[in-house]
Amino acid sequence: MITLSNVTQNSIPPPPRFAFQDLFDDTACSHVGSKDQKATCERLRPGTNVSGCALEGAFNFLSPIQGCAHLIHSSPTCYNASRIQKRDSTEHFCSTIALNDLIFGAEEKLKMQIGYIAKTYRPRVIFIYMTCVSSLVGEDIERIAKRMQNELGIWMVPVMSAGFLGVEDLGVRIAGMTLLHTLIGQSEPLIDTSYALNLWGYGLSETQRISYRMLFERVGMRILAFFGGDEDVETIMGAHKAKLNVLINAKSLTPVARKFEERYGVSYVETSCFGARATCDALRVIAEHFNDGAVCRKIENLIREKNKALQETCKAFHTLFPGKKVAILLNGLFSWAYIPLLEDLGMHVVAISIENLNENDKEKAVDLLLGKGRFMYEPSVELEEILSEEPIDIVITDTDHCAIALRAHIPFFNIDRCAEPLFIGFEGEAAFATELSFALQNPVFHIVYQNPPWQE
Repeated sequence: MITLSNVTQNSIPPPPRFAFQDLFDDTACSHVGSKDQKATCERLRPGTNVSGCALEGAFNFLSPIQGCAHLIHSSPTCYNASRIQKRDSTEHFCSTIALNDLIFGAEEKLKMQIGYIAKTYRPRVIFIYMTCVSSLVGEDIERIAKRMQNELGIWMVPVMSAGFLGVEDLGVRIAGMTLLHTLIGQSEPLIDTSYALNLWGYGLSETQRISYRMLFERVGMRILAFFGGDEDVETIMGAHKAKLNVLINAKSLTPVARKFEERYGVSYVETSCFGARATCDALRVIAEHFNDGAVCRKIENLIREKNKALQETCKAFHTLFPGKKVAILLNGLFSWAYIPLLEDLGMHVVAISIENLNENDKEKAVDLLLGKGRFMYEPSVELEEILSEEPIDIVITDTDHCAIALRAHIPFFNIDRCAEPLFIGFEGEAAFATELSFALQNPVFHIVYQNPPWQE
């Protein structure tokens, strides 16, 4: 068990509080106009359509870490706090701030609950989440966490994740920055870290995390810590000894990786493993960083082996996919990643919806499709205009946009109905091709889209 009794308490300084401006220190963002401006393109504007708040993002990023308890300092009326409480877990708690607590303060209640959690469950770390209510009331959870840490001998980590600060991605960034300033660097790993990687991802299922681990370990890499996954807290504490941070479709964590590099000298790369092409690029970027001939040979051998197997799998579709025209109607995240996936199968992407993409994803979509397809800001209107000019054979969609494809009488492939919608690696492209073939050849669309007898 990692507690403060294992080390001298006086040797551990109180966790430094990072400046809120550090969350927006994204000079690599190409949309800020000036590199000296140090502001991201992800700031909220009035009327912005958001899917989740900062509390939700921070909690979802930190909650998979094993050996920890999570205490949300909020009233029970907070939507995300109440929803989290309904999850089947004995490690999630809510302080349930009441009306009297808003008037007289909830410090004593918070201390009592921290003490109860520490004595009953003995977690190695307790994360204490600031929310909208506790922030507006002015609860000083950093001071309380420091005092209770000294009294109980258990790590207390305050997470300043008030929901009104921003969207879910900002919450993920707050969580990453919190780990960097508190737990990371507090322990030394006992394994060889010569080829150690830290993987950073968000919203990945257990199956997807296993796929990434197997992919990188196959070429001789060792996964030291998987942030956003079910890692042990000891592993998180020793993550500073990795040789490279790999951000997997995690643009929101770029400022965290940059601060990580400034503090520990560990560089980072941003990668995507959607399909064979992106996977090859990711593996070669990592090999370039290590500059090791043995690693390069392993990667090239793996690429040849997997590409050969993929070609064998896709032989069954050599007459089905080539020349087919596709539209992509997905609600934001990673929609651009399906463009190279479809092009590798010989299909032509004629249009993609960019109505809910952030500026970084829009740029990626433009780079991949400029001069070859159209960009839709209002797909419910613009898809009909495109259909009047050229036919579309299938639409890659999610549940929110299925109605658009139905009204247009176009077969569609609903990504949300897939067990693993992120098609990772070479096997992921083979799985995507198989699922897409089922949708293209589904006779239900032909039956449903027929005119009723009274209109014939």
